Amino acid sequence: MAPFVNGILLSLVAIFVRSARSFSPPRVPGLRLSDLASRHDRSIPSLSPRSAKTSLRSIETRVQEDTATDEERLDACLESCDLPGAIALLLSDASQISMTRDRFVRVFAAVEERSSRDVLESRDKTDFLQQESVESSRDMRMMSPGRREMTDTYEGMKSLNYLSVFGASTDGNYPAAGSQEISPATLEAATGIPMEALTPQSNNAFTWAGVAFAVAEGCLSLATGINLNVLVGLTLLLVAFDQLLLNGGLFETALKTLFPEYRAKVLRHEAGHFLIAHLLGCPVEGCVLSAWSALSDARFGGAGGGISAGTSFYDPVLSREINDSQTITRSSIDRYSCIVMAGIAAEAVEFGKAEGGAGDEMALIQFLLSINPRSGKARVWDEERIRNQARWGAMQAVLLLEAFRPSYDALVDALERGGGLGECIYAIEKAAVDNNLKPMKEPLGYVRMDETFGRWEVNVSPSETGNVDAPSSKGDGVDAKLSDAEIDKELLRQSKEILQGRIDEIDQELRNLD
Repeated sequence: MAPFVNGILLSLVAIFVRSARSFSPPRVPGLRLSDLASRHDRSIPSLSPRSAKTSLRSIETRVQEDTATDEERLDACLESCDLPGAIALLLSDASQISMTRDRFVRVFAAVEERSSRDVLESRDKTDFLQQESVESSRDMRMMSPGRREMTDTYEGMKSLNYLSVFGASTDGNYPAAGSQEISPATLEAATGIPMEALTPQSNNAFTWAGVAFAVAEGCLSLATGINLNVLVGLTLLLVAFDQLLLNGGLFETALKTLFPEYRAKVLRHEAGHFLIAHLLGCPVEGCVLSAWSALSDARFGGAGGGISAGTSFYDPVLSREINDSQTITRSSIDRYSCIVMAGIAAEAVEFGKAEGGAGDEMALIQFLLSINPRSGKARVWDEERIRNQARWGAMQAVLLLEAFRPSYDALVDALERGGGLGECIYAIEKAAVDNNLKPMKEPLGYVRMDETFGRWEVNVSPSETGNVDAPSSKGDGVDAKLSDAEIDKELLRQSKEILQGRIDEIDQELRNLD
């Protein structure tokens, strides 16, 4: 019996072994069980309690991001100055986001912060490359990513109808249409402001301040017995210290204390630049009203920059034309002229005459001279033509300031309260909505050719004349375009200029042959 039982047990063992072999996994050549175990260990590492908590937090963060609303995502983008992300969210589904006043202001506060950071980054890059040319540094900044983001932000907000009057006077829709030949009489007829009032004139405030200070030093020398030469030397050292390290802040503070109206004029002047740039579709980067503000703002040069007040704007089209060595178009020249002359125009409108703005005039002159054509076929920007362009820019600026007066007053109030870029733009746009101000579709008047310069006429729209090329039947009226006779006169004048240019070229070629 025992042998029989042993045989049965051996048979069962053999069957079990065969069954176990039939269910074993196939062997992979070159792969050992130890390798599989080690790979498994690496794929699931052992976590310490601290690592486990960190992983759990990252998972919770991802879950929160997935469940965050569009408004929360927008707020996060604005907090980190992520302008592309913010605009992408707004453009994807603006109906899901409530554009509150606070959110609107934060959008442009991010623009201001981004542009400031961009200047510092450009400076660091310039220093690293050891570029000695200020011009090349400026051009690099003009094409910088920060300014590109700023431009996209303005355009995105405009496309969503959050900026109703940004670019309200673009595509040639200026308040004064017709000829661009502007005489002083035409300027006064259109604006009610004489040419003299639009010419910056000093009120001798600095002279009187210097005299008063010299008298005070003399009295102090007599009272204390201190040598006057010592006081004068200390004064010169103080002035040098103020200019080099404090950007002239001490002197400016004393001037504003002695002459309070100086502060108001600076405020109105810069508000003029700000509003006209906004109306012409040029994004504004920032605005400073004192040397102390400019001292802490890299966009305005910081310490030693020499800027006591200023408005920084950006014209993408003009920038592209300059950097790509393209022909500077007349529309770009006109935009720049209006913005630069807007400060002088604002002072003249508010105070009856302009005292500041000599630097603005010089900037316009230098700009026009820098784009003088190299070809004899184009007109040269000579003195008379530059003066005419300045008059044209000042006239358009005055008319725009008057047409958008509620927005201008709101901007002045925001600047006076120390508002940043966001508060200022919000003030402009809210005043425009409250007062039903719309983009300019029709000019306020027309300049018709009369002998050499134009004549200002108003009160007749093109629809009232039936034929825009026909002269108006009303005494004070005008058509949208010049009459046939005036057009012929203008074409004749242009033909003469072209012919004269060609004659000059032929004469030059003949002289070269000799």
